[in-house]
Amino acid sequence: MALTLRQQTLNMPPPPALPRDIADADIVNIITHPTNTYRLEYGKRADAIDNLNSRDDPGRIRRDIDGLMAMEQFVYKVIFTERYEFLTYNWNYGIELKGLFGQQQALVRAELPRVITEALINDDRVTAVRDFIFINTKEKETVAISFTVETIYGDITIEPIFSFTQARFISKTA
Repeated sequence: MALTLRQQTLNMPPPPALPRDIADADIVNIITHPTNTYRLEYGKRADAIDNLNSRDDPGRIRRDIDGLMAMEQFVYKVIFTERYEFLTYNWNYGIELKGLFGQQQALVRAELPRVITEALINDDRVTAVRDFIFINTKEKETVAISFTVETIYGDITIEPIFSFTQARFISKTA
């Protein structure tokens, strides 16, 4: 079998042929794999969800999680990760908050729902992001925001605290 120009250019062998039973299949079943991942436990201060009375050291990976709990962790990881900052993540992962740095608080409040939605809707497990509510905090340079993320596993209410001066999410609310 002759190599294509691309294969010759890349000096790659041709791909193996599909087995006959797969190549001739009329029905293709799409399998959705579970969202198994590891559970990050941050300790009492940052994570009020798990083990408030635990004596475990913060920052440990303790067990596997799946479904709604894995999605909640995914949402927090995405909104606490600035997009394009880390080479380990592809460019669809994370949130774009740097553009909000130094802007008026009214503009930031208006833009946060759009920026959060754009960060999360890239994942096919997220169906919608809705019900944004801003909650003033004691510190005038921060604001707590509450919103609901609809996923294929159910709805999750997320409540991070945003810093206007640093233009980033700084913690979960307890």
